Amino acid sequence: MFSPSKGEAVDAKNTYLDQAKMAVMGYAIDISNDLLKIKTSKTLTEEEKENLYILIDAQLEADQLILDYDITGLEDYEELHAGLCSLCADDMRMIQKIKDSIENGLVPSQELLQNYVSLRGENYSWVFEKLGQEDVGEALESAFDI
Repeated sequence: MFSPSKGEAVDAKNTYLDQAKMAVMGYAIDISNDLLKIKTSKTLTEEEKENLYILIDAQLEADQLILDYDITGLEDYEELHAGLCSLCADDMRMIQKIKDSIENGLVPSQELLQNYVSLRGENYSWVFEKLGQEDVGEALESAFDI
């Protein structure tokens, strides 16, 4: 049976955590800010549309990477991964609704924006906590060369 070296295991863990962070934090703030600006102005320019499409597509890609991620060898992250997959699937559905609204030339509704913010705010808080714990653990490992 093949057992990855410590370096390979660390690389796999870091790659997974980096991708998890992108799904959680990568584009959501910029998307939320752009949507708030659009909602406040009640207009949707072509430039705003294009910028949102870029951000939305990048977020959808980050979410999909988590959904497709093979966590073989990362058993310590099974619970985090299962929860994150559920959140990414919810996020993708919500973002697609926002994208559909924009593609139809509509300013996304207040309810749609609130649902997106709620999904991101409340449901992702435990993921931030888990990822934060990992950052602290990695810093300690580096400091003490464990």
